[in-house]
Amino acid sequence: MQALRWPFKSRKWFRRLLLMGLVNLVPVAGMMNLLGWTLACLENLRAGRNELPPAGFQYIRRGWRLFSVLLLYWLALTIGYAVVAVLGDIFGIGLDQPAGWLYYVLLFGITALTPAIVLATDRSGVRGGLSIGHVVAQSRKRPRATLVAGALTLLLALIAHAGLIVFGVGILLTVGYSMSAWAAAIHRYEVAAT
Repeated sequence: MQALRWPFKSRKWFRRLLLMGLVNLVPVAGMMNLLGWTLACLENLRAGRNELPPAGFQYIRRGWRLFSVLLLYWLALTIGYAVVAVLGDIFGIGLDQPAGWLYYVLLFGITALTPAIVLATDRSGVRGGLSIGHVVAQSRKRPRATLVAGALTLLLALIAHAGLIVFGVGILLTVGYSMSAWAAAIHRYEVAAT
Protein backbone atom coordinates (compact mmCIF):
# COMPACT_ATOMS: atom_id res chain seq x y z
CA MET A 1 0.00 0.00 0.00
CA GLN A 2 1.39 3.33 -1.04
CA ALA A 3 -0.28 5.13 1.86
CA LEU A 4 1.71 3.06 4.36
CA ARG A 5 5.01 3.89 2.62
CA TRP A 6 4.39 7.57 1.90
CA PRO A 7 5.76 8.99 5.21
CA PHE A 8 9.14 7.38 4.55
CA LYS A 9 9.57 9.22 1.23
CA SER A 10 10.30 12.42 3.12
CA ARG A 11 13.98 13.14 3.72
CA LYS A 12 13.55 14.07 7.39
CA TRP A 13 10.85 11.55 8.24
CA PHE A 14 12.36 10.18 11.47
CA ARG A 15 12.91 13.56 13.10
CA ARG A 16 9.52 14.96 12.05
CA LEU A 17 7.58 11.90 13.15
CA LEU A 18 9.38 11.86 16.50
CA LEU A 19 8.80 15.57 17.11
CA MET A 20 5.11 15.30 16.22
CA GLY A 21 4.84 12.35 18.61
CA LEU A 22 6.30 14.56 21.34
CA VAL A 23 3.91 17.41 20.46
CA ASN A 24 1.02 14.96 20.74
CA LEU A 25 1.87 14.42 24.43
CA VAL A 26 0.45 17.88 25.23
CA PRO A 27 -3.15 17.24 26.36
CA VAL A 28 -5.87 18.37 23.91
CA ALA A 29 -3.74 21.01 22.14
CA GLY A 30 -1.30 18.30 21.05
CA MET A 31 -4.05 16.33 19.34
CA MET A 32 -5.49 19.47 17.73
CA ASN A 33 -2.02 20.27 16.43
CA LEU A 34 -1.46 16.71 15.20
CA LEU A 35 -4.75 16.79 13.29
CA GLY A 36 -3.76 20.13 11.75
CA TRP A 37 -0.40 18.63 10.79
CA THR A 38 -2.26 15.70 9.19
CA LEU A 39 -4.22 18.20 7.09
CA ALA A 40 -0.91 19.84 6.13
CA CYS A 41 0.33 16.38 5.03
CA LEU A 42 -2.82 16.06 2.94
CA GLU A 43 -2.13 19.46 1.39
CA ASN A 44 1.41 18.36 0.44
CA LEU A 45 0.00 15.21 -1.16
CA ARG A 46 -2.50 17.26 -3.16
CA ALA A 47 0.38 19.41 -4.42
CA GLY A 48 2.39 16.31 -5.37
CA ARG A 49 5.07 16.90 -2.72
CA ASN A 50 6.49 13.80 -1.03
CA GLU A 51 7.53 15.78 2.02
CA LEU A 52 6.23 15.71 5.56
CA PRO A 53 5.45 19.22 6.83
CA PRO A 54 7.86 20.62 9.42
CA ALA A 55 7.12 19.57 12.99
CA GLY A 56 5.92 22.17 15.46
CA PHE A 57 2.94 23.75 17.15
CA GLN A 58 1.88 25.88 14.18
CA TYR A 59 -0.99 23.58 13.15
CA ILE A 60 -3.38 24.08 16.10
CA ARG A 61 -5.54 26.64 14.27
CA ARG A 62 -5.93 24.27 11.36
CA GLY A 63 -6.67 21.25 13.53
CA TRP A 64 -9.24 22.58 15.99
CA ARG A 65 -12.19 22.21 13.61
CA LEU A 66 -11.37 18.61 12.78
CA PHE A 67 -10.72 17.90 16.46
CA SER A 68 -14.14 19.33 17.36
CA VAL A 69 -15.95 17.30 14.71
CA LEU A 70 -14.21 14.04 15.60
CA LEU A 71 -14.81 14.71 19.30
CA LEU A 72 -18.54 15.11 18.67
CA TYR A 73 -18.66 11.83 16.75
CA TRP A 74 -16.70 10.13 19.52
CA LEU A 75 -19.11 11.51 22.13
CA ALA A 76 -22.07 10.24 20.10
CA LEU A 77 -20.47 6.77 19.94
CA THR A 78 -19.75 6.84 23.67
CA ILE A 79 -23.33 7.82 24.48
CA GLY A 80 -24.55 5.14 22.08
CA TYR A 81 -22.40 2.57 23.83
CA ALA A 82 -23.75 3.66 27.22
CA VAL A 83 -27.34 3.44 25.99
CA VAL A 84 -26.78 -0.03 24.52
CA ALA A 85 -25.07 -1.16 27.74
CA VAL A 86 -27.87 0.18 29.98
CA LEU A 87 -30.59 -1.28 27.78
CA GLY A 88 -28.62 -4.50 27.69
CA ASP A 89 -28.60 -4.61 31.48
CA ILE A 90 -32.32 -3.88 31.64
CA PHE A 91 -33.31 -6.39 28.97
CA GLY A 92 -30.49 -8.89 29.45
CA ILE A 93 -28.86 -8.22 26.08
CA GLY A 94 -25.07 -8.16 26.02
CA LEU A 95 -22.79 -6.52 23.50
CA ASP A 96 -21.79 -10.04 22.47
CA GLN A 97 -25.34 -10.84 21.31
CA PRO A 98 -26.91 -9.89 17.96
CA ALA A 99 -28.84 -6.92 19.38
CA GLY A 100 -25.61 -5.61 20.92
CA TRP A 101 -23.77 -5.92 17.62
CA LEU A 102 -25.56 -2.82 16.41
CA TYR A 103 -23.02 -0.76 18.37
CA TYR A 104 -20.10 -2.45 16.61
CA VAL A 105 -21.73 -1.96 13.21
CA LEU A 106 -22.16 1.72 14.06
CA LEU A 107 -18.55 1.94 15.25
CA PHE A 108 -17.21 0.44 12.02
CA GLY A 109 -19.60 2.61 10.00
CA ILE A 110 -18.25 5.78 11.60
CA THR A 111 -14.69 4.51 11.07
CA ALA A 112 -15.41 3.87 7.39
CA LEU A 113 -16.92 7.35 7.07
CA THR A 114 -14.00 9.07 8.81
CA PRO A 115 -12.08 9.90 5.59
CA ALA A 116 -15.22 11.56 4.17
CA ILE A 117 -15.71 13.38 7.49
CA VAL A 118 -12.13 14.68 7.35
CA LEU A 119 -12.54 15.91 3.77
CA ALA A 120 -15.92 17.52 4.49
CA THR A 121 -14.46 19.28 7.54
CA ASP A 122 -11.38 20.39 5.60
CA ARG A 123 -13.52 21.85 2.82
CA SER A 124 -16.55 23.19 4.72
CA GLY A 125 -15.56 23.46 8.38
CA VAL A 126 -17.42 22.05 11.36
CA ARG A 127 -20.82 22.30 9.69
CA GLY A 128 -19.58 20.27 6.71
CA GLY A 129 -18.04 17.58 8.90
CA LEU A 130 -21.22 17.22 10.93
CA SER A 131 -23.47 17.05 7.88
CA ILE A 132 -24.07 13.33 8.12
CA GLY A 133 -26.23 13.25 5.00
CA HIS A 134 -23.48 14.88 2.92
CA VAL A 135 -20.78 12.62 4.39
CA VAL A 136 -22.82 9.47 3.70
CA ALA A 137 -23.67 10.65 0.18
CA GLN A 138 -19.98 11.25 -0.57
CA SER A 139 -19.08 7.84 0.83
CA ARG A 140 -21.77 6.07 -1.19
CA LYS A 141 -20.37 7.43 -4.47
CA ARG A 142 -17.41 5.05 -4.19
CA PRO A 143 -18.26 2.32 -1.65
CA ARG A 144 -15.11 0.31 -2.33
CA ALA A 145 -12.86 3.34 -1.80
CA THR A 146 -14.81 4.14 1.38
CA LEU A 147 -14.32 0.63 2.77
CA VAL A 148 -10.61 0.58 1.89
CA ALA A 149 -10.03 4.01 3.46
CA GLY A 150 -12.04 2.97 6.52
CA ALA A 151 -10.04 -0.24 6.89
CA LEU A 152 -6.79 1.75 6.58
CA THR A 153 -8.10 4.18 9.21
CA LEU A 154 -8.70 1.27 11.58
CA LEU A 155 -5.31 -0.30 10.81
CA LEU A 156 -3.48 2.99 11.36
CA ALA A 157 -5.29 3.56 14.66
CA LEU A 158 -4.02 0.15 15.77
CA ILE A 159 -0.50 0.99 14.59
CA ALA A 160 -0.60 4.31 16.46
CA HIS A 161 -1.39 2.53 19.70
CA ALA A 162 0.93 -0.41 19.05
CA GLY A 163 3.88 1.81 19.89
CA LEU A 164 2.47 2.24 23.37
CA ILE A 165 1.53 -1.39 23.88
CA VAL A 166 4.57 -3.07 22.32
CA PHE A 167 7.38 -0.58 22.65
CA GLY A 168 6.19 1.89 25.30
CA VAL A 169 7.92 5.08 24.17
CA GLY A 170 7.65 3.82 20.59
CA ILE A 171 4.32 5.65 20.46
CA LEU A 172 6.36 8.79 19.82
CA LEU A 173 7.07 7.41 16.34
CA THR A 174 3.93 5.38 15.67
CA VAL A 175 1.50 8.25 16.28
CA GLY A 176 3.23 10.59 13.83
CA TYR A 177 3.66 7.78 11.34
CA SER A 178 0.03 6.69 11.51
CA MET A 179 -1.30 10.25 11.14
CA SER A 180 0.90 10.99 8.11
CA ALA A 181 0.00 7.63 6.53
CA TRP A 182 -3.65 8.41 7.31
CA ALA A 183 -3.29 11.63 5.29
CA ALA A 184 -2.03 9.52 2.38
CA ALA A 185 -4.98 7.12 2.77
CA ILE A 186 -7.41 10.06 2.81
CA HIS A 187 -5.74 11.53 -0.27
CA ARG A 188 -6.07 8.21 -2.07
CA TYR A 189 -9.74 8.12 -1.06
CA GLU A 190 -10.20 11.71 -2.22
CA VAL A 191 -8.73 10.92 -5.64
CA ALA A 192 -10.85 7.75 -5.98
CA ALA A 193 -14.03 9.56 -4.90
CA THR A 194 -13.75 12.31 -7.52
